[in-house]
Amino acid sequence: VNDWSGDAGPGIGFLTRLTALREVNWDQKTNNLVANPIPELTNLRTKILANWSIPDLAASIPYIIPNTGKGNAASADISITLNLDVKGMYFMACVLSDGGMNSGIGIRLTLLRGVLKVNTGPCGNFTNTNTLIFAEEEPITVRILADRSVADFFVQGGKYAATRSWPYQQPRKLEDSNVVLWSSGVKADVTVHKMSCGWADPSYTDNPTM
Repeated sequence: VNDWSGDAGPGIGFLTRLTALREVNWDQKTNNLVANPIPELTNLRTKILANWSIPDLAASIPYIIPNTGKGNAASADISITLNLDVKGMYFMACVLSDGGMNSGIGIRLTLLRGVLKVNTGPCGNFTNTNTLIFAEEEPITVRILADRSVADFFVQGGKYAATRSWPYQQPRKLEDSNVVLWSSGVKADVTVHKMSCGWADPSYTDNPTM
């Protein structure tokens, strides 16, 4: 799909996007459903763009993950583990970004007194708020599947799951694919895999595989 906000073309008054397939399970601990990417999606990983352990992120200075710009992480599978040494935490990650604080699609986590608030949407202008309560649950895990004009977010094994599409009127520049992090002194382990195309060729088979 093209990376813009608005109609898909002449006479088509909507823009369609295909997100990652999900597997939905029942979580006995929370008595609720959890949603995660299907395991087969890992077969689309082609190479590791980055595998970093960051000892101390800053809230006001963006940390751009090396090798994710110049279109490299336009289709990517990003896994983040936050190791908490504090009772309170602020963390933000943006994908499909030009490297600035208000570029791309992102997620913001705020932890205070055991309550984790999760926001997703345009970086710098998050549009929704969801509250998750964890009982001494560490570390916090985040997985992001970015694909050109859409991003899927999963927190704590799918207890929070959301999809956000490209929110801006201007198309995403091809080179704007940076993965950018901010936090308040939290340690983070980050792995970024480049992803290949999941479309089958031909598009229909009697025995489909990925």
